[in-house]
Amino acid sequence: MQAQEQTPVEAESVSVVTPPTPEMHSVQPVRGYYQISSAGPAPTPAHLLASAFERGADMQTLERLIALQERMEANEARKEFTRAMARFKANPPEILKDLRNVQYDSMYSSLAEITNKVSPALSLQGLSARWSLSQEGRISVSCIVTHEGGHSESVSLNGPPDDSGKKNPLQQIKSTVTYLESATLLAVLGLAAKGVGDDDGNDSEPIEIISSNQLAALNKKIDGVTNEKNRDAYIKKLLDFLKVDALENIPATSLQKAEQSIADRAKRMQEKKEQPK
Repeated sequence: MQAQEQTPVEAESVSVVTPPTPEMHSVQPVRGYYQISSAGPAPTPAHLLASAFERGADMQTLERLIALQERMEANEARKEFTRAMARFKANPPEILKDLRNVQYDSMYSSLAEITNKVSPALSLQGLSARWSLSQEGRISVSCIVTHEGGHSESVSLNGPPDDSGKKNPLQQIKSTVTYLESATLLAVLGLAAKGVGDDDGNDSEPIEIISSNQLAALNKKIDGVTNEKNRDAYIKKLLDFLKVDALENIPATSLQKAEQSIADRAKRMQEKKEQPK
């Protein structure tokens, strides 16, 4: 029986989608088998996706490649965020406890002190911070730190409106929001404040504040240089100048400075009144 002549069969061309490897893989037919050879740069999910689209890959394949690309991009963004935070923590800003809470006889950091110190240091590393607020009975504040690469991390805290003192409903909400903004920003960055003039991390010694009689006299002097429309704005300006959160928390050592500021305002008002019209 005469052997039939075998007809050479060409190996069919195939398309292979490979995951990222140190080198781009290609497939070549060799004696009925397929040999993987290496050539060119490592493929990225974006390159694989573009290649699959050009070959008319099915939707399931495209969706898998899109998911792969998103995971790799998210992972790289997380790494960039971690590196940026490490650089930030290598030289963290010094945050001082610049205000006194008379109710609890303790020092604390104002929101302005924290943000003025933290924001420039974050920006140098491509980081930024913002807050998200909500209220459903309790007030919830989330501080989100975001890297320019897209990755974000956050810390959330909540609390009731602060009804201490003689605050109106809006002031109660503002007080809680301010407190939670400060607390969440320090928490998400892993920072802590220290007392003014205190190098060992302990709070400063309690500060003597003005007496009730001195407070009443100060309020009377303020009434003399303000009216109903501008009183609150002037008091806020005075408190910012003295770096305290309320008139009753003015340190006794700052009373003279406060009185001089009021006297200077009275003098300017008198000079303006005496100017010829």
